[in-house]
Amino acid sequence: MLTNPADWKHCPGRENPADLLTRGLGAEDLMTSRLWKEGPVWLTNTKTDSAEETLDIFETNEKQGAENTSDEEQESQAKDIMAAVSTQIESRIDFGRFSRLTRAVRVMAWSLRFVKNSRCPQGREPSPDLSSAEIEAGRIMVLKSVQNEFYNEKISDLKNGKCVRKTSSIYQLSPFIGEDGLIRIYGRLEKAPALLYDEKHPILLPKCHITYLLVKDQHELMKHAGVNTLITAVRGKYWILSLKTIAKMICKVCINCQRQNSRPCQQIVSPLPEDMIKKTPPFSICGVDHAGPLFCSDTGDRKLYITLFTCAVIRAVHLELVDSLSVEDFILDLKRFEARRGMPSVIYSDNSKTFHASDNFLRKKVGNPLIWKFSAPLAPWWGRWWERLIRLVKSALKKSLGKSLVTRSQLETVLHEIEACINSRPLTYVGETRNPLTPSHFLLGRSTPMRGIF
Repeated sequence: MLTNPADWKHCPGRENPADLLTRGLGAEDLMTSRLWKEGPVWLTNTKTDSAEETLDIFETNEKQGAENTSDEEQESQAKDIMAAVSTQIESRIDFGRFSRLTRAVRVMAWSLRFVKNSRCPQGREPSPDLSSAEIEAGRIMVLKSVQNEFYNEKISDLKNGKCVRKTSSIYQLSPFIGEDGLIRIYGRLEKAPALLYDEKHPILLPKCHITYLLVKDQHELMKHAGVNTLITAVRGKYWILSLKTIAKMICKVCINCQRQNSRPCQQIVSPLPEDMIKKTPPFSICGVDHAGPLFCSDTGDRKLYITLFTCAVIRAVHLELVDSLSVEDFILDLKRFEARRGMPSVIYSDNSKTFHASDNFLRKKVGNPLIWKFSAPLAPWWGRWWERLIRLVKSALKKSLGKSLVTRSQLETVLHEIEACINSRPLTYVGETRNPLTPSHFLLGRSTPMRGIF
């Protein structure tokens, strides 16, 4: 041996720098500790004759202090030390670095298992994963840590049998300490037999990062429900201060909710063409389109189609039943339309082959009697003002005929009746003190309400 055991002396625990780590000390306190940086005072003390005399003095003082201290004082000091150490252990985990509540709870559960195994090595948990009881204990410990951080004084008052101060923000909630050591609140449904204990006395939590994670997990569990549904689900077990603010924030920043609830791109609408707003006779400027196919009982498998003419200014419609989409049938449609409504000066349509062929036919045979304007390719929204009327015609046919099979004459009669009904629709706001304008007012000078003949 290099030294004589007779020269060894006892170093008191309060003067041993190694005890600062074994007994637990915060990082800030450790960095400012003079004992940790410089060691015991007697190492640098030059007034004493030797280090042995200094050690003897410390040992004597320690023994005298232990003799003068009563058993009750020692027990109270031990309790205070254990309480301080346990509080420090609970606040060691920084919950702000977690993005999921389940991860924070599992970390706390693993910490509790480590403490348990360290204190009792013989009864170590053999399972490689956490049990449900350990996870529940971790959850309760996390909630306790949050409550101890924000309601430390309130917890002390409640444990001592005192009431929470009236100036406190939770005074009106009538808080109390539950059997699990958590702060809960009283409610008016205490005697309800069908409710669980958590529903009768929910756990009180402040507005913090842990409660944010709790509400976030509940939001995902409820399949990204709205604010009111989320608040109702959370309050079945927890009473969180400023819960509505947290719920709104979570629903607002949720990526999935943003994708589903976001508004479509609002493009600035271009001005209406001059042909649609200038003063012209009815059907002088019109749009044309086809709808179908339709089937009748007396035509077999032959397909029938509807040709729709609509005025660009007064939004009146003119319906014709045709046998096909050929150029010959459309020219006959156009002749019937000219005989009843007058020859239009401008026609708008989509890029159908029938319309292009009809335009070429009219240019070659008749010259250029009208101006034909086609929509841009692959831009069906250009024909929105006649596509909307096509939908009205189809909806009226489905509702009036259903699955019944009619003859061609009956179908043509129904189309004319639908034409009259659509031309009787209001063009302006329907108020309580005035009659709105309809396309029939411009065509006939009056409205055309449908009256049954038979």
